[in-house]
Amino acid sequence: MSTKQKAQVIMPILFLYQMRNHRHEYRIAINNTLDLMPAHLRSFLLKDFALKCDPDWWREYYSRSNYYRTRARAIDLFLNCLTVQRML
Repeated sequence: MSTKQKAQVIMPILFLYQMRNHRHEYRIAINNTLDLMPAHLRSFLLKDFALKCDPDWWREYYSRSNYYRTRARAIDLFLNCLTVQRML
């Protein structure tokens, strides 16, 4: 699965996560998944997918290539942690 396809999987998950009225169990599962991630990748993922940030928020922190590399790492790690979380 490409990073673009993985991002399409993550977008609705984190969109629902940010909605306050979504099921409590769902939010707990996502919180636990995010807690398994290093802080900088968790923050990156939330800024990129869940929070209402400027779409160009990353420009002052990353070069374009580093942004996409970090994004791919964050997406992969989130999906891996989500899988581990479901196994626990």
